[in-house]
Amino acid sequence: MKRTITEILDSIDKLKGKKIKLAELKKEVEVNPELMYILEINFDYQERGFKGLPKGIPDGYKPNHTAMPGYADATIAGIYKKLYVYSEPNISDSRKLQLFIQDIEDLDPEEANILILAKDHTLSYKYPWIKEDAFKLIFN
Repeated sequence: MKRTITEILDSIDKLKGKKIKLAELKKEVEVNPELMYILEINFDYQERGFKGLPKGIPDGYKPNHTAMPGYADATIAGIYKKLYVYSEPNISDSRKLQLFIQDIEDLDPEEANILILAKDHTLSYKYPWIKEDAFKLIFN
């Protein structure tokens, strides 16, 4: 079974040393395009991708606590290819919010949290080693 983004990042987080963590992140990005996309969202400070969505956890979001971890209705790996919809200028902000809530409610709460943190450019709150040097390593 394919690991979730949360499982990947949590396993990297347990490693000792920032250089080792970043090297492992680079390896994981090469085989997990969904992880690369989450990092792209996190480092998109021009907010092309999630413009119009409120910061933080959206009002009306109800976490999916019914599924066992790893068995939610969806994973980031399964939905990442459709996340481009949040950059569509012809979709209203209210519709984007409605779609975003639907997407994160289908995810395991931990994966939903990862997507929310990436949207807000704050993955470093949970994973302090995901900062500008991670961006340079991955995207340069």
